[in-house]
Amino acid sequence: MGFRNLWKFRKAVWHFHACDWSGLLELMEVALTEMRDGHRNYSLSIGSNKMDRELTIAKELCKRLHEENYWSSVHNGKHENALMERDVNYLADLLRNVRCWWY
Repeated sequence: MGFRNLWKFRKAVWHFHACDWSGLLELMEVALTEMRDGHRNYSLSIGSNKMDRELTIAKELCKRLHEENYWSSVHNGKHENALMERDVNYLADLLRNVRCWWY
């Protein structure tokens, strides 16, 4: 498991800088992808479909935030900031369920 984890996280760890929040989001994206895949393939939980959906959304929010790809959809700085703020708040709401994401 240890070497597999090192391999899965290698790119995110390579790009990680303690002074930049985007590296944390990239690490979280990898972790959420792994958890989501575990739910899809191995979960026996009744709520696994809900957890799968929450993990997928959280993963996509992390990806969108660390790529900062808001400019392509809007050209207004205020609107761009509002979208980022909305995504940060939605991700925070989803992460409140982190203790339920096990399989």
